[in-house]
Amino acid sequence: MDQFQGSRSVYVTGTARGLLDDDIATIAYDAQTGLQLWATTTSDGSQAAEIELGPLGRGVYVTGTTDGGIGNGDYATIAYDAAAGTQLWFSAYGGPVIDQAWAIAVAPDESSVFVTGMYLAGEPTVAYDAATGGQLWTAGPPDSTYWDIAVAPDGATVYESGGRMQNGQLVLDLLAHAAANGALLWERMCARPGKVATNALALALVPDGSALFATGYEVQDQQQGSDILTVSYST
Repeated sequence: MDQFQGSRSVYVTGTARGLLDDDIATIAYDAQTGLQLWATTTSDGSQAAEIELGPLGRGVYVTGTTDGGIGNGDYATIAYDAAAGTQLWFSAYGGPVIDQAWAIAVAPDESSVFVTGMYLAGEPTVAYDAATGGQLWTAGPPDSTYWDIAVAPDGATVYESGGRMQNGQLVLDLLAHAAANGALLWERMCARPGKVATNALALALVPDGSALFATGYEVQDQQQGSDILTVSYST
């Protein structure tokens, strides 16, 4: 669910289960009365992951996974007009194996949209032109899954949190990319001593963008289960 500060609407997305295919369903409600303003669904076998309302309130952006009618999962990212619910564009991104998008973020000036997830055969983070859906750049290491993404308050940097395989072990991984071209600015990996796996599922920036926090889990061994792990870094 997402709501623009000062907006009179609330937006939700999810997966509409069908007999043959699932579809992404997105609905807008009046924030004061709860009355439905508009509703729309895809028609290509898709599952929703996350929704974001553009900071300027112009567009609603949804990401998830589509099989394109052939059972081969790709990222699916859709833009809707926030007021009318009209689909503005649909962009797919993926390779020869199943790929899944998990998180989406929008630039402060609503010029770009950033999506990340699991793309095992290629770069997991992709940037789109918010007006057209045209792909701007891709970035990030393969054989990785990133669960969350955020944009710096000044719009210059994109951050991703997730896990990356290193020497056969899943390691918590944080990435910072230049929002303009996807260039890698820095990477921080957190392999905790005595742990067989660490992973970051969510991240948050402080209001001025000077530090970020990532949280997830660490696993000591399969018998003892997992514990919550939270890390903080200066940006």
